[in-house]
Amino acid sequence: MVYRAGMVHRSWFPDELEGERVVLRRHVGGNLAAFHRWYADPEIARLARYQEAPMRPDEIERFFASRVLGNEALAMAVHEKATNRLIGTCAFSQLDAANGSALYHITIGE
Repeated sequence: MVYRAGMVHRSWFPDELEGERVVLRRHVGGNLAAFHRWYADPEIARLARYQEAPMRPDEIERFFASRVLGNEALAMAVHEKATNRLIGTCAFSQLDAANGSALYHITIGE
């Protein structure tokens, strides 16, 4: 396994998960351009972020750095298996070990 600089070693968090139609992969820095497209879109802001306005470019970059690539990030890129096209992102947040629960988020931007 290859880990990004600063990534906490989590052998239980795979680099890739393959399904019938999609492949989930850890995000890479090059995915930022897609996040700029997706999270600047008013419909994605409304549906995925519960906000009336799209995110500003600086907000998207901070979000991507901390919540997508950050040391504590549990986010994966959603790729269409047939074409390898990046189509979205998914993540776990609010992990609660005592409850055995977490929130799961998915955004299909393409």
